[in-house]
Amino acid sequence: MCEMIFNENCKVAIFKPPVGDDYRQIVMDYMMKMADFEWTPKETFHIKWKNAGDFGVDLVYEKGKTYHGMTYANTKCSQDEFEQFFEDGKFVPNSEYYEEIIGNHCSSSMGLAYQQLLDFPYYGGIAPCPERGTMLKYCGDLKYPKDFGRFDVSDLWDLHSKKTVMEAYASVDKGDVLYFFSKVRTGHLRMISQPAEVTRFENGEIDPDNSFIYTIEQTNQFDTQETARGRNTTWYVNRKRSFATLYERFFCPITFTIFTSGEKPKDAFVTYTGTNSAETVMNGINGDIISSFPLTYVRMTVRDKDNKLVRSSHRYDFQRTYKMDLVPMGNELDLPSLEKGKYTLTIRAGIARGGVDFEKIEFEV
Repeated sequence: MCEMIFNENCKVAIFKPPVGDDYRQIVMDYMMKMADFEWTPKETFHIKWKNAGDFGVDLVYEKGKTYHGMTYANTKCSQDEFEQFFEDGKFVPNSEYYEEIIGNHCSSSMGLAYQQLLDFPYYGGIAPCPERGTMLKYCGDLKYPKDFGRFDVSDLWDLHSKKTVMEAYASVDKGDVLYFFSKVRTGHLRMISQPAEVTRFENGEIDPDNSFIYTIEQTNQFDTQETARGRNTTWYVNRKRSFATLYERFFCPITFTIFTSGEKPKDAFVTYTGTNSAETVMNGINGDIISSFPLTYVRMTVRDKDNKLVRSSHRYDFQRTYKMDLVPMGNELDLPSLEKGKYTLTIRAGIARGGVDFEKIEFEV
């Protein structure tokens, strides 16, 4: 939900947090919004590495097929940003490379969900760290290995008994995190989609083979189980895994303190300082976009009288960006070189909670 305030020298968009006191459900709702979104490509396209990494990316999206869930990519794209890349109701990708196409992956999709509640900039993963202060903690009685810098979960396991880890698994609830991380290879994250299902032996200890956690995750492969049912998606929803399997694969349980601390989510403010008009845009576009929450994108588009997109300038794939200078973006549009005619310039910016058109300027060349 967005409100706009018009001041003398700026416009301020206010994005209030989603309504409700069940913060875990708010996080899950956004995750499912991204996972369930239905779309069709305008043309067949292929997502692949531009510069190969240590895991595979080889996804073909076919013209005419229906897909669910945003594309798998390394660009930290919000649902609102993804929806800006549709023409005539069909998705038109900005690239075919994993490093460039709009979309998100395991950790960035989850980060966007948590930004519904918090100013939670991207640090490459979701785990307790000095930069995030008290936002996050390990579940149960698991403790941070303070003598380690970047460490493997196996190091964390070495500091705790298996029983302690099992009890930490038993404490999780929807919206919590399962995180595998390593010093030497790419990690992976899953969001927990419901409370743990716990079975205990007669002595009260947890039976790891018959206790389960259900997760949702954005992945680099189509879900073959869902494909067999006619649903094409890279989002694995409510996938069931035993405590034993998660322990063997070094998935650590993590939670957000806002779920239990009584802290209230804050409003987010996005400010536009430009003084642009139909009379000035041919000489350049001025101003800044400044946000109190992490920006997900800033985009300028130029459409002709038939609403056809003819020019665009796009800044995205942000990690910890709160301010964007509009001048270079305006220069990229090179408005004086347009063919003679009538056009509409739109200046839009977004955070995880949504986006706003700060300007829609009709001008003539």
